[in-house]
Amino acid sequence: MRHLRPALLLGILLAALVALWLQQHREIWSERTYLLVLVWFLGGFLGAMGTSLVMWLMAWLGLARTAQAFRAIAFVPAFLVAGGFAFLIQNRIQVEGYELHPERPFRSFFWQSLEGVAVFIYSAPHYLLPWMAPVMAIAGYALLPSPRNRAKG
Repeated sequence: MRHLRPALLLGILLAALVALWLQQHREIWSERTYLLVLVWFLGGFLGAMGTSLVMWLMAWLGLARTAQAFRAIAFVPAFLVAGGFAFLIQNRIQVEGYELHPERPFRSFFWQSLEGVAVFIYSAPHYLLPWMAPVMAIAGYALLPSPRNRAKG
């Protein structure tokens, strides 16, 4: 429960950052841009929760100092993976599911899912660079609770 507030704050911050990026580039607000803001919110929220989980595991393994430094750089890759899954879910809802190969449904499900996540990870640097990724890393470091503080409390 302690990680829910920072995760929500990071999700809101990332949604605001991508909205700022969209305004900066004079994008027209449409269904696509609203969904992009939603995907970035979910990516930020789920990325923060995933980063917190990894930091907790590292602290549990006795690597609390490493985990404390780790949070400075871990949030951005966690966001990319979580945002990729949020994009995949949004995309599959929008196209109404998967079109699976009848003889290899699990394999086609896996590769189509991997492709959906990869599309997000491939296109995200367009938004992240040059200024958004450093802001995200600083925000992740500032907002995610320190594993050392968690162990004391």
